[in-house]
Amino acid sequence: MSTTQKLSVTLPNHLADAIKAKVEAGIYATESDVIRGWIARPYSP
Repeated sequence: MSTTQKLSVTLPNHLADAIKAKVEAGIYATESDVIRGWIARPYSP
């Protein structure tokens, strides 16, 4: 049984660009890693 699910999301251009920039800068290996990192952080307004 798989412990992951594949989802598709639509983002505004500025968020998609920010995700791509973090991967291009080598901060994260993949776009999925960026999203997981953002989700895992405690919410802070």
